[in-house]
Amino acid sequence: AVAPLVFDNWEDIQGKPHGQYLRPRSKTNESVDSGMQPNILIQITVSKRHDLKPGGMKRALEFLEKNGPGAVELYFALPSDAFKSFSRTEIKPAAVNSAVKQFALEVGF
Repeated sequence: AVAPLVFDNWEDIQGKPHGQYLRPRSKTNESVDSGMQPNILIQITVSKRHDLKPGGMKRALEFLEKNGPGAVELYFALPSDAFKSFSRTEIKPAAVNSAVKQFALEVGF
């Protein structure tokens, strides 16, 4: 198994292989908790709704789009109670929102 790439800035992920798991060093990274090359972002939350910071999403999107084909996929990892009523998150600006496909994953914590 390949160790996660711990990064400080989105620039650090450039050129990393597909399938590489990406984890920001900061536990309070703007918008996402982790990701995977070439186009996956992961947000872990226990709430039924989770707003994302536009600046962080825009930066992540810019770098992932340079590395991979197609839309960026954003996965929300949720406990069962939140999963049942979780709804799509509106991401600002609209250009970022339309470039991201959102999915919800039910995870046993």
